[in-house]
Amino acid sequence: MTAASETRFSRTLLALLLILTAASALAWGHYRPLDQDEWFVFQTDTVSSISKLIEVQRHYPISLDPLFYHLLGHASTSLFGATAFAIRLPSLLGFLLMQVCLYAIAKRIAGNFAGFIAAAVPALTATLFYAQQARPYGVLLGLGALLLLAYQHCTRDTERTAWLIALAVTLALALNTHYFAILLLLPLYAAELVRIVQRRRIDWPMIFAIGIGSAGVLLTLPFQKSAGEFRKHYYNVGKVGLHAVTQSYRALLLNYTQYSLRTQHILMALLVVAALIFVAALLVRFRANDPTVPLAEKAFLLVLAILPFFGFLLARFVTHSIEVRYILPAILGLSVLIAITVTPFERNAFRARALVGVVLVLLVGLGFSRAANARLQRPSPRMLTISHVPAQSGPIYIQNMGNFDEIGNAVADPAIRSRFALVYSAPLEIALAHHDTQSLTAEHMRHFTGYRIENYEDLRRQPGPHLMILYHGGGWNWLDLQLVRDHAVVTPIGTALGGDLVLVSFTQNEAASPDRR
Repeated sequence: MTAASETRFSRTLLALLLILTAASALAWGHYRPLDQDEWFVFQTDTVSSISKLIEVQRHYPISLDPLFYHLLGHASTSLFGATAFAIRLPSLLGFLLMQVCLYAIAKRIAGNFAGFIAAAVPALTATLFYAQQARPYGVLLGLGALLLLAYQHCTRDTERTAWLIALAVTLALALNTHYFAILLLLPLYAAELVRIVQRRRIDWPMIFAIGIGSAGVLLTLPFQKSAGEFRKHYYNVGKVGLHAVTQSYRALLLNYTQYSLRTQHILMALLVVAALIFVAALLVRFRANDPTVPLAEKAFLLVLAILPFFGFLLARFVTHSIEVRYILPAILGLSVLIAITVTPFERNAFRARALVGVVLVLLVGLGFSRAANARLQRPSPRMLTISHVPAQSGPIYIQNMGNFDEIGNAVADPAIRSRFALVYSAPLEIALAHHDTQSLTAEHMRHFTGYRIENYEDLRRQPGPHLMILYHGGGWNWLDLQLVRDHAVVTPIGTALGGDLVLVSFTQNEAASPDRR
């Protein structure tokens, strides 16, 4: 096969890979309703104008991200309508951009086969979830990969002005996509420091481009104060342990939370063995200098790959809170490094094509599996029905915000759906659930969502009866406990949306004593 025909074949495989990835993500998203965090994004990004969007993110955010991602969501829903597809579209495009960039990066390092493998790795892992979730992570992955590609061109090409501009712009946009994108500065700075030491001189155009891009973090400052309100009593603030590192790697590769604890331990042991084999194979390739990878690029890739360790340090000593998805860009370094370790396969045409075939079959199989699993996990008809609704009018109060958003919005009957109202209380949530994440979100939602949202203390002043749906346990539900403390008269009616539909009446003494705890 000539070089030209090999390149055409490789690009055809890439196109097929992108099509399968998009189809898998779209099928998965088709059967998966918007989750609570996605509803926060949806409510934010479907406001009437960009000026309103900026106002929301500056003063009363419910989706705690910088502005750029929400501008993309606003543009998408303005063009394609306020739908789940439109709000998730930026994530899908970001994920596909990441695959194209990974292909180009690994291809330049080790050839067409490595490019295909690097582009395929994220789609074969749990990372694909973020291609169909309306959160910043798909976009962040795309921008992170583009940043790595731009750096590669800036350090290898002689005509690089366009790539220097691309590096600066991409870095600035990434920093304004997610607050933890600041971790991307570590591999970038480390790579350039290695390059300066190796060359024994400073590349001033590169330093200028990196500096301009890094200054983009200043654009996040107007939005950090309001987002920072959530930090004091955030639901997962506390001591961050080293287990966050292993959790991060597991979350990148497989959705381990769906398995039993015993199965998780087995999978963790298998991942450790696989990691040791991977590291050994990578060392062999690097020691043989096959393929040849510039030292600065090695530094960039390796620091990216160990990003969970730096995420742990940032959370332990600065933010005191971390979610495993915050370090997703680690998959960028891992994907290229994995591609480097399998380059010997390319020397045997049969083995190379067999591996490509296996990858494509896995993509198709995983696509069907993920879509089928999402279909099975959709709320059942029982979860979306109310067994008996009294004839009286008036709101139906829900305190659990996740169920209010996810299940309440899925109810088919618009007459019932319009009656749902959210009830909240910051002091009671702190006292009984030990955080105020839901109540602070509810207070912010009152400014722009149009939902009926009431403070529990105000509701308690009204004797009732009030229709409520109660949920129990889980760390987010406190209303049932407070009704007992308030000696409210609770009359069961039936089941509703996976909870208990009840009529609640407050005695006159309780209704007149809103400050009782």
